Amino acid sequence: MTRYAVVFAPEFLDSLDAILSFMELRGASDAQIDRYQRAVLEFCESLSTFPNRGRARDDLAPGIRIINYRDNTILPYAVDESRLTVTLLGAYAARQDYAALIMDCAFSQ
Repeated sequence: MTRYAVVFAPEFLDSLDAILSFMELRGASDAQIDRYQRAVLEFCESLSTFPNRGRARDDLAPGIRIINYRDNTILPYAVDESRLTVTLLGAYAARQDYAALIMDCAFSQ
C-alpha cells in the first residue's frame, strides 16, 4: 500500500491555533483543548493512506479537497501524486466561510 507524507502548511497551523484559542475563550479546559488538537492532528495523519477520500473542490482552487472531522471541523487539503504528499491547508470551524478563506489564500500567492 502506498503511503503519502502528510505536510502541514503554515496556514493550517495558524487556523488550528485560532480554533484552539476560541475553545479556550469559550471555557474549554486545557485537557479538552489538548485532546481536540491531538485528535485533529491524528485524523490528518490518517490521510497518509487513501488521501483522495475527501470531496474534490476544484471550484475553490485546482486540486483542493475537503474532509470533515467530526462534523464540526473542515479540513481542506491538496494531494500531490508525483511527490506522494498530502498538504493540509487549513482547519475551519463548520460555521466559518471556509470557501472564501481558501480562495483568498489560494489567489493571494
